[in-house]
Amino acid sequence: MPDSPYYLLLQNKVDAAKRSLERLRSSGNVDTEMKEIVAAVERQRAERGRLVDLFIVDSNRKATLIMTVLNGTQHFSSISVMVMNLHSILDDAASMVSPSTAAIIFSVIMLSAATISSSMMDRTGRKMILSISSFVTGISLAVLASYFSVKNSGIDVSSYSWVPVVAVMVYAGAFKYGLGIVPIVMTGELFPTSVKAIGMTFADAMYASFSIISIYLYQFLIDAYGMHVPFIIFAATCLSATVFIIYYIPETKGKTLEEIQFMLKGRTYNHDETNRSVNA
Repeated sequence: MPDSPYYLLLQNKVDAAKRSLERLRSSGNVDTEMKEIVAAVERQRAERGRLVDLFIVDSNRKATLIMTVLNGTQHFSSISVMVMNLHSILDDAASMVSPSTAAIIFSVIMLSAATISSSMMDRTGRKMILSISSFVTGISLAVLASYFSVKNSGIDVSSYSWVPVVAVMVYAGAFKYGLGIVPIVMTGELFPTSVKAIGMTFADAMYASFSIISIYLYQFLIDAYGMHVPFIIFAATCLSATVFIIYYIPETKGKTLEEIQFMLKGRTYNHDETNRSVNA
């Protein structure tokens, strides 16, 4: 795989950057896009990348908010909890499938969903995949929460022991299809070059923090209120995130870094304006 045109331009390798872009595009004429990338790199070189820029620059602040919400949703969709406690969750649910067998099926479904998502991401778009994933994940968690709530109330649910197994397997596929993979891709797409390293480091720190918080919160809630309560919270998080994704996150499929930055700033991208800035 060739180095990206952005990286090569940052190394002052203009000819190599153009050749790289030509290999990445089916069309041989890349002059217009090359000018746009040059303009973006020159503008970002003039900016100093500081941690504070993630919060004082409007486009960076929006990118930081998006990544914080997505990283939070990843873990408050219960993925860390599910991976660490799958055996005990299914044991408590008195499911019809043994926890060890369920764990194998769970892993196979996640791998399959990740493969499908990777092949569809550039055709379907990040936003649609994220929306579907977040919504279906939320529904599967709501079903799981409802099952535990009914079971904990003393009602006999032995004839419905298949419900938690199906809910967990749907969860595995839905989560990995979008929430488990798209935020990783978008972290590299949303931040401009000047703060990309800082932004990705901050996103990783948030990812780890949310993982720890979700695990401790889960343990506290099941001890204090029962198994159904944390899953109600996890389901509500995913369903709320679906609304956030639909109305707040831009579609980055097929967009250059410059176009994405204009979208984050709430401005309409103008090729002529970009070309004038390069030729000035």
